[in-house]
Amino acid sequence: MKRLPIIAGLLLIVLGGSVATLHAAAVLDNRLTGHASPYLQLHADDPVHWQPWDHTALELAQRLNRPLFLSSGFYACHWCHVMQRESFRDPEVAALLNRHFIPVKLDREIDLATDEQLIAFLRSHRGIAGWPLNVFVTPEGRPWHGLVYQPRDTFLNTLQEARHQWQTSPETIREAAEGYARAAADQPQAAPERAAELRRRLTAAALAEADDFEGGFGDQSKFPRTPLLGALLALYGHAPELDAHLQLTLTQIATRGLRDHLAGGFFRYTEDPNWEVPHFEKMLYDNAQLAALYLRAAARLNEPRWQRIGEETLDFMLEQMARHDGGLRSALSAEDGDGVEGGYYLWRPDQLGRALGGELLPAAVRHFGLDRPPLFDHGHHLIPQRDAAAVAAALSIEPDQAAQSIETVRTRLRAARDQRSLPRDDKAVAAWNGLALSALALAPDQPHYREAGDHLARFITTRLWDGEQLLRALGPAGEPLGTGTLEDYAHTAAGLLDWAHRHNDTVLATQAEQLADAAWERFHDTAGWHPEERPLLRYGGAVALPTDGYLPAPTAVLLELARVLGREPDGVWQQRAAAIERASLNHAGAAPLDHASHIARIQ
Repeated sequence: MKRLPIIAGLLLIVLGGSVATLHAAAVLDNRLTGHASPYLQLHADDPVHWQPWDHTALELAQRLNRPLFLSSGFYACHWCHVMQRESFRDPEVAALLNRHFIPVKLDREIDLATDEQLIAFLRSHRGIAGWPLNVFVTPEGRPWHGLVYQPRDTFLNTLQEARHQWQTSPETIREAAEGYARAAADQPQAAPERAAELRRRLTAAALAEADDFEGGFGDQSKFPRTPLLGALLALYGHAPELDAHLQLTLTQIATRGLRDHLAGGFFRYTEDPNWEVPHFEKMLYDNAQLAALYLRAAARLNEPRWQRIGEETLDFMLEQMARHDGGLRSALSAEDGDGVEGGYYLWRPDQLGRALGGELLPAAVRHFGLDRPPLFDHGHHLIPQRDAAAVAAALSIEPDQAAQSIETVRTRLRAARDQRSLPRDDKAVAAWNGLALSALALAPDQPHYREAGDHLARFITTRLWDGEQLLRALGPAGEPLGTGTLEDYAHTAAGLLDWAHRHNDTVLATQAEQLADAAWERFHDTAGWHPEERPLLRYGGAVALPTDGYLPAPTAVLLELARVLGREPDGVWQQRAAAIERASLNHAGAAPLDHASHIARIQ
């Protein structure tokens, strides 16, 4: 991995430091071999000379005056695998990347803050974002052009155009990139609002995007948007129309294609507005948040069916996402062991026949609507279409018999599916394990939940947090992966405090307070909140009020923690809570949906 600095140094000494000679002699290797990230290890055999995202990569770009090509993705992502097969394993694409760029591969689940900056850049300049996320960055670390998935030929043309632009007008690109970075650092501020007005704004904004027919928000692909749903649940009773929409959305998420109806757990999103056609990756952060959401909804709305969904989601997490060391793995892949998206979950007629036989197949056909054409090329995604009473009427049997047949169908199909291959991302991400601990703190008082929560709390406080430094993640074999971000400190502190209060554990409560205090000390200054301590990418900067993303804003979590920890009037925690409330009142009104978690928490 040190071949380039050694060769370059010798050439500069012998040949008088000729930059042209350095360019010609530069030899890069793929530095991902043996990396602890399963996603980066996936790219270790690519002909692209991938570098991990670190100071070495940035220094190489500056020394060679080459732009960086930052490519971010994650192990469970289907289109990340597709682009790897089509482009990053293609010799012509690799040759162009290796000769004219410094190619860098990021695991977005480890390099969280950089990925979020790249996402913000792409949304700002193209109005879209997603993974695989690919951004061209100047040697100084400023982004100037980006793209998501592109087919091989289109991507090759994009690379050639980027190379031509850099070779012919590098200073123009640098000036534009500096302008983009300055614009990103400017934070809009709305006029200060009272809490009641912010709640009204949030209600109006949510209703404007609400899908009144299918639930959720927007009319294209459907993400659960759990932070927003959690905020609406916290504000339940303020707007009857929005309350009805929340109930509809909870029903659709639980009963349609976003959920795995054999083993439990939720997929990341659906491509369609009807919640039927999922991308099949299962993420720990989605399932931890949705488990907590349904358990809270069961208590708040007095709905026993949501209690069952919440518990089944926890059971899925503990059965399918548990590591050997007490932590929880980050994801289950969208692709099966043969590279088929959703192949683990889909069923062809012959597979159904072998698993069920002639006796059970009629009940399965009617319950799951298998008399319709499948939604996928590789078979049916199992979504219940008829309940036991409708199946009984169709088959002229008793409802109890139909219910028993449906349960036997699920048991048989799950047993058959367990024989299939499903790749997993075994790293344990700190923030997501904190979310899971918070969800377990809401679980019924049952021995297996208590044991799992105790193990998880011990994992966080002994493997991820040493009293001074929190890791971003641990690799499959326990290797440290990155340093904790603001998000990690906030959510692990919340998880520990939730568990400590549930079980009156004063030692754990003290550790939670230490983490929360470290979050404030490490990531907050007079300029605002920083997502990480030592950023490499020069885009954006400190913000007065972080926004919700796929997780609630970390400052919204810290606001709640500060209130709980604020035991003394006018003490440091009460002052900190007041500071976040002031920032919320000053900034949340500009984009209420982006700040839903703050609005739901301010008083």
